Amino acid sequence: PTLIGATALVEATTPTRWWTSLAGAGNISYGVYLLHAPLQMFAIACAAHLGLPTDIFTRPATFVAFFATLLIAAALSYTWIEKPALLAARALLTKPEQ
Repeated sequence: PTLIGATALVEATTPTRWWTSLAGAGNISYGVYLLHAPLQMFAIACAAHLGLPTDIFTRPATFVAFFATLLIAAALSYTWIEKPALLAARALLTKPEQ
């Protein structure tokens, strides 16, 4: 409850422009949640198939590359799958009855 109250207070006292700039991060957060584990497994399988050393996953450059790939995949997922599905569902629910 304290965290929710503090967040509501910060939101009420700061300009809305700052909060709307975070909307993109919120839009892709579900895609990041859903895609991170399969992407990790895919990366490990590819590394094993290519015979790369196991310490490759402890390198900062690997983390940056993985995270960049994850964010791009989540953004594409939101743009091409989640948003069209949301708009289609809203259209069905708001369709006037005949």
